[in-house]
Amino acid sequence: MNSNAGVTSQALTTTHRSPGELKNQLTLECADGKTIVVDRDIAEVCRLIKDRVGDRGKDAFKKPIPIPCVNAAVLKKVIEWCTRHRQNGVRPEDGPHLWQEIAGVDIWDQEFVQVDQEMLFEILLAADYLDIEGLLDLCFETIANLMKGKSPRGSPKDLQHSERSNYGGRTTDTRRK
Repeated sequence: MNSNAGVTSQALTTTHRSPGELKNQLTLECADGKTIVVDRDIAEVCRLIKDRVGDRGKDAFKKPIPIPCVNAAVLKKVIEWCTRHRQNGVRPEDGPHLWQEIAGVDIWDQEFVQVDQEMLFEILLAADYLDIEGLLDLCFETIANLMKGKSPRGSPKDLQHSERSNYGGRTTDTRRK
């Protein structure tokens, strides 16, 4: 009789755990209302998400974590970067020849940021909001490389940001007046 009581007790404990907690996965709710399920260790590459999980405790697995400033398409790209860098560790310190210094990872990172400029800026804003230092650095380096050789008063075609961007719940107009 005692052996059955142990099995029943274990089954009850298991059934009171949420599916996300059992799989160690988090559900993230994007600005566009879409949800993305991601492994906790990947999501926690983002300091903001790591802090929110810490604040919520076990409730982080039961309810979606809102990410109000990032749409699903951009968050998927960010998660792709986090997945790669969770597996391979953080980037080494930046140096004058960063792209040449990181064998393997640098090529992947270079290909990762080969997106249109609007997406690059959206990834940069997401990295800033989610507090992902390595991705933020990569975006800044990429933008700096795009600007090399350009004059400060260069043509708007040299480096265009979308005319309007939504960040932090507010819309900013980036057009020159």
